[in-house]
Amino acid sequence: MMTPMAVCSALLLAVAALGAAENVLDAIRNDGELSRFYQLAEKVKLFVAYSESTDITCFAPTNDAIDRFRESHPNKPIEVTYHVGSLNLAEDNLPSSVPTIAKGSPHLYLTRARDRFFYVNNAKVIRRRELTFEQYKQKLYVIDDVLEAFIPTSGVTPNAFEFLNQPSIYNLNQRLVFFHSRVQMTYEQSLFTEDGMHTFFVPVDDADPTKRTRVEIDKYVVRGHVIKNRRLFTRTMGNETYESAAWEENNIKVELSLANQSDSAGAEYTLFAQSNTMSSEPQRQKGVVLSKIVKPNIPVKNGVVHLIEKPLMVVDTSIKDFFQRERHGRLEDFMRLVDYSPDFLMDLDGNQPKTVFAPTNEALKVIPASVLDALKANTSGLTQLLRLHMIKNEAVASDEVLDGTRTGIFERESASSRRMLYMRVVEGEHGRTLTVEGGGVNATAVQADIGATNGVIHIIDRVLGMPSHTIYEKISSDPELKDTRRFAQHKGWIERLKNTDKRYTFFAPSDNAWHDIKLEFPSEYKQLSMDQFGYHAEKILERHLIVGREIPQMELENLKSIETARGKMDVRNVNGKIHLLWEGREAVVVRPDVQATNGVIHVISKVMMLRRDMTSAAAAPAASVAVLRGAGRGARTPDARLSPAATAAAFIVPSPPPLLVSAVLFWRGTKRRGGNRARGTPQLTRSLPKLARACVCVC
Repeated sequence: MMTPMAVCSALLLAVAALGAAENVLDAIRNDGELSRFYQLAEKVKLFVAYSESTDITCFAPTNDAIDRFRESHPNKPIEVTYHVGSLNLAEDNLPSSVPTIAKGSPHLYLTRARDRFFYVNNAKVIRRRELTFEQYKQKLYVIDDVLEAFIPTSGVTPNAFEFLNQPSIYNLNQRLVFFHSRVQMTYEQSLFTEDGMHTFFVPVDDADPTKRTRVEIDKYVVRGHVIKNRRLFTRTMGNETYESAAWEENNIKVELSLANQSDSAGAEYTLFAQSNTMSSEPQRQKGVVLSKIVKPNIPVKNGVVHLIEKPLMVVDTSIKDFFQRERHGRLEDFMRLVDYSPDFLMDLDGNQPKTVFAPTNEALKVIPASVLDALKANTSGLTQLLRLHMIKNEAVASDEVLDGTRTGIFERESASSRRMLYMRVVEGEHGRTLTVEGGGVNATAVQADIGATNGVIHIIDRVLGMPSHTIYEKISSDPELKDTRRFAQHKGWIERLKNTDKRYTFFAPSDNAWHDIKLEFPSEYKQLSMDQFGYHAEKILERHLIVGREIPQMELENLKSIETARGKMDVRNVNGKIHLLWEGREAVVVRPDVQATNGVIHVISKVMMLRRDMTSAAAAPAASVAVLRGAGRGARTPDARLSPAATAAAFIVPSPPPLLVSAVLFWRGTKRRGGNRARGTPQLTRSLPKLARACVCVC
């Protein structure tokens, strides 16, 4: 029999349990971050009824998300029922979609993220709660964006082709007649009716009907607007590139991706779809075409539709028109410079093909205003700088650079009087990255291969020809000078190249040059990495360095020889290429004029090194000093011994240093035989200075 105290305790526990039992609507009410959504939800009788009587899942946007939605969609209500799924979501086996309690039960699409959360349409789940109310299992997911409701007026969710035929089914006022007609004319309806989960980019009708008649859209262009078997909302698409349905059909390769473009102030960004036609029929224009997304993330029965401003794959803008269009966007500062160079503006015109590297606003903002003002005042100098960003008579795209660098360095002469541009493409996890070096500046394309009717545009993150790094920094970051950087780090040798009070010319061996040394002198190459051979590495590098003088390629072409910090090299100009000759070895300058703030680097094809560099004079000074000091100590200390390292070093010193070694060994032998140390020591002491000077002179 329970005592009164026990009965009281049981009642209190029961009351507490009842008080703790929340349904999903209670949980929203008790969460301060969801107060705005609760104000909407408590008024929706259907949601209230579901929360009290069944298993449900609710996706509740935060207050911040609701504020952003109301700001961007001032006349559109937030549909609460579109945020509620009519089941308890089994997250361990996440379904691809979940029906909502909205009219017609339109589905929300779920996409697993890389972390433990997932996306609902275009909103990300940021936290979760599991709830038990009476016998019902309910879930609350807090999301970072409002789910814009797409509820079909017919009560049935359309597939992509049905939506093309009747966009008003979602109460949208955009017209899609032109693209819809092209889908029918090319007999590609099945691509838009096919079951599955696909992504469709659909261009809206142009306000000017005359423009529509001039746009040629064949079946490959239609297919180039579709990503098959991937349902991609804008946030789940990320920075990846995807093969379109026009992939390897009749030698056509078209990939699709998204691109963000900030305004000139960097405060807002616009989302673009972009197609990249990489290899194609001769009559089809290659390159990237950008199209502004005007209405993203429209769910349909077989995937998701993004409405875009104009067709992809269709190149219809000249380079000059593209720049004018970007005048108040990411290329605003570049266009301000171009305005001061009428000659460069004329270069942009014309039908002949060209390649232009255009620096972003951010690239120009790092250059001091005084420098830019000086450029604007020097029209000739400015024009040459701008022409460094152009290749005439050729449209160079990333795939050509990639093919070219497989057989060597991809280089082209710029429009700026014999100044070269060096390009490479790095293939990574998220696609290809194009880099270009010109005038000592290495820039990366933030957007490559933008197609134009008269060429191709690459938007880059640095201004070419205006270096801001020292030789030290250049070597530290150059992907083709990794071995030079590694060997130059012995005893901090490379640190001297930070000095901006001196001018340097550095003939830097490429990684291929060091690889040749590895094949030719494998043991010596291995020794170069060892600290005990740091002295040798330093002396080899000094043979490649001129201190106190900066010699550009144009000046090298007129020289017969040069004097480096450790010897002389002959110079030859062979068909416009600089050749350096030393001790029977010949190096070609493969990448000249890598400009730095304290000098210039010329990348060369061979290392000026012989096997003897690791076994002879380079070690002599250290060995000689060790021997001399050992001898001196031996004269005073009966148990003194030369260290094994000093003895070994002494034996590799060539004549005349062996005289010094012989003298020391003779003296030590005399001591062991009990010779007169008092008589022998002065004799040796008188001889040592001469021998030491001889040793040092040879070294």
